[in-house]
Amino acid sequence: MNIDNIWNCDSKQAEFIRAYLECLLWASWDDNEDPLDINYTIDEITPSALESSIKDCQRFMFLYERLFPDNYEQAGYDFWLTRNGHGAGFWDRPEIYGKEAATELTGACGHGTLFPEKHAFAQKNKVYVE
Repeated sequence: MNIDNIWNCDSKQAEFIRAYLECLLWASWDDNEDPLDINYTIDEITPSALESSIKDCQRFMFLYERLFPDNYEQAGYDFWLTRNGHGAGFWDRPEIYGKEAATELTGACGHGTLFPEKHAFAQKNKVYVE
C-alpha cells in the first residue's frame, strides 16, 4: 500500500488520514530530538506502517465519525495526539466536538482500547510505526 491509496478514499477519509499522518511526523522525534517532519514526509513512511495507519484511521472513522463536526483535518490530528497521550487532543477541544463527544472520542483512544498508543521512529531513511 502506498500514499496513493489514501486518495482512493472519499474526501473526508483522505483529509482525516493525511492529517493523522502529518501529525504522526510532527509529534514524533528522531535520535537528534528533531521532529520527524523536518527530514521526512508521508512518502517516507514504510508501506506496512502506512497500511496499518490507514486501516486504523478508517476503522476509527467508521466507529466515531458521527462525533466529528465536519472538521476531519482537526480530528485526524487529534486522533494521533489522543491515542499517544500528548498534551492535546479530543479532550482538549470541547468547543469543536462538544463536551460529551470529546469525552467519548478520548475514551476510545489509548491503553486498553481498540486504538492503543503507537510510536513512530526513523531508521535507514524510512519512518516506521509500532
